Amino acid sequence: MHELGSSETARIHKLFKLNNYINMKFTEKLIINVPANIRFMSQWKEFSIPDIPHIMNKQIPGCGFTEYCITNSEDVILCSPRKILLQNKFEQHKEDVYLVVNSFEKDPGTDKDLTRQPRIYKVDKEENILDTDGFFKKLTFEISTYIKDCRYHDKPAKILVTYDSFRLVKDIVQYNDDLSKFRIVIDEFQSIFTDSKFKSDTELGFVDRVQDIQKVCYVSATPMIDKYLAQIDEFKNLPYYELDWGALDPGRLIKPNLTVKNLKSVYIEAGPIIKKYLDGNFDFRFVIDSNGNPKKVESKEVVFYVNSVNNITSIIKRAKLTPDQVNILVANTPENSKKIKRLGRKFSIGRVPLRNEPRKMFTFCTRTVYLGADFYSDNAQTVIISDANIDTLAVDITLDLPQIMGRQRLLDNPWKNEATLFFKSILNKNVKSEDLFNNFINEKLKKSTSLLSVHEKGSSEEKWALSEAYQRLATAYNYQKDYVAVNVGSNGEMKPVLNNLVRISEIRAFEIQQCDYADRFSVFNELGKVSEIEDKGSYIEFFSVYDTL
Repeated sequence: MHELGSSETARIHKLFKLNNYINMKFTEKLIINVPANIRFMSQWKEFSIPDIPHIMNKQIPGCGFTEYCITNSEDVILCSPRKILLQNKFEQHKEDVYLVVNSFEKDPGTDKDLTRQPRIYKVDKEENILDTDGFFKKLTFEISTYIKDCRYHDKPAKILVTYDSFRLVKDIVQYNDDLSKFRIVIDEFQSIFTDSKFKSDTELGFVDRVQDIQKVCYVSATPMIDKYLAQIDEFKNLPYYELDWGALDPGRLIKPNLTVKNLKSVYIEAGPIIKKYLDGNFDFRFVIDSNGNPKKVESKEVVFYVNSVNNITSIIKRAKLTPDQVNILVANTPENSKKIKRLGRKFSIGRVPLRNEPRKMFTFCTRTVYLGADFYSDNAQTVIISDANIDTLAVDITLDLPQIMGRQRLLDNPWKNEATLFFKSILNKNVKSEDLFNNFINEKLKKSTSLLSVHEKGSSEEKWALSEAYQRLATAYNYQKDYVAVNVGSNGEMKPVLNNLVRISEIRAFEIQQCDYADRFSVFNELGKVSEIEDKGSYIEFFSVYDTL
C-alpha cells in the first residue's frame, strides 16, 4: 500500500467523476462514499472504475458489483476463480455474454484436505492446449465472432473466464482485437492467495499475465488482509479503494446475526436439523407484505456449508435423503463424482438454481460455492460447520464467513442475514508451536534463496536444466520443501521465481487454526468483528469457570 500524492489524487478524482463522494480520510486507502439510497452498484449512474491497476474493496457481498460489470457499457473480461460461479452468471445473462468453457481445465480441489493426501504427487506433463482437438482454433473463432457481433450491434463485449483460462483469452483478444479496450475485472481476488495451496502455479501465472495490462481491477468484499498484500510485489503498491456504504446511509451496513453452538460431530449437529425439516416442523416468521399486512413465512429450506465431500455424503446416507431432496454443490472433479455416485445412480453434482427455478429442501455446499453464487430463496436458513482440527473444515472467519453470509440474495428472506454456526476450536493435541512453525518457514525461504542463487550463477544450458528440475520438484512435492516456482513465458522461456503466494497461504492457514481458533474466546473475538453473536451458553460457561477459580 502507499499514500497517494495530491497530483495523483486529483487525477483519480477527475477519472472517477466522483468528486462529491471521495473522502481522503485514510492515508493508505481511498474511501469512496456510496450515495444514500443506492443499494446496488447498477443504480449508481455516476460510478466508473478507474483505468489504472488497483484494488477495489466493495466492502459488502451482494452489492451487485459483478452484475454492474456484466451490464455496464464497457468491454469487460470478467475473471473468476470458480467455474460454477461463471456458469451461474452466464445462465442469468445468456444473450449478452460469452462464457469460456475449457474442458481441459480441471476444477481445483478446494474441498480436499491436503493434509491427508500423499505428499508425492504424480507429475503431469502440461498438455499443449493449442493442438488439442482444435480447441484453441475453435475458441479463437467463437470469441472473435462474438466480439465482431457486439461491435456490429454497438453493444459491449462481456467475456467470462476462469483465472486458469485467462491466458487463452488474452492471446486471442490481443491478436484479433484490441485488448486495451477491455477492462479486466478479477473477481474475488483474495482466492489468488487462498487457492495457492491447491493450484499455486495457476495463481502465480495468472498474476504474472495481468502485469502488463493497464485497466485491471482486483475486486472483493473480503480482500486479503493488508499485511499479506504488503508482502507481494504485484499488490503492495497498488492504489486501494474502499466503497463505504455506511457513511451516507448507515442502515445499509447490517452485521449478520449468528447463533453460535459447540460442534460435537458433523452428523450430530446436522441430523436433528434435517429430521426437523423432514417432519414438517418448520420455523416461521411474520413479515409485513406490500399491503402492510402481516404474512407468515415458513422456512422449508436449509443450506449447509460443510467443506468436506465425505461429510456431506455421510450426512445424506445416514439421514436417508433422496436425490429429489438434496442439491450437492461441490468441486466438479472425478474424485467427487465417484463419491457422490456411491450414494446411488441418481445422485450427482448439482448446479445453483436460477431465480425462478424450483429449489430442493436441502443444499450442501463446499468451499467451491462460498464465493459469488446467487441463491434466490425466500425462506432458506443457513447452517455452517467449522472444525479447526480438520484442515478442510476450518472456516476462515475473516474471509469465508462474510462470503457465506452474502450468498442469499433476496431481501424478503427473513433469514437472509442469519446463520447457525457450529464450531470446534483447536484441541490440545493439535496445538503447534509458533516458534517451530516460523523456523519451518524460514528454512524453506533459505533453501529457496539458495536454489535461486545457484540458478543465477549458471550458464544458459545449466539455467535451462535447473529450471526444468525446479519445475518437476514444485509439481512433485507441492512446495513442501521450498518456495521455488517456474514461470513459463509465451515464448517458452522458463524463469525460476520465489512463490510468495504459497508462503502466505501457509502462514494464513496456521493463523486460522492456531490463533483464530485457539480457544472459545479467540473465536468469539474474531466473530465479533464480522457479525452480531447470539450465544447465551458462552456467558454461562464463562461465569461457571470464573466461580470455580
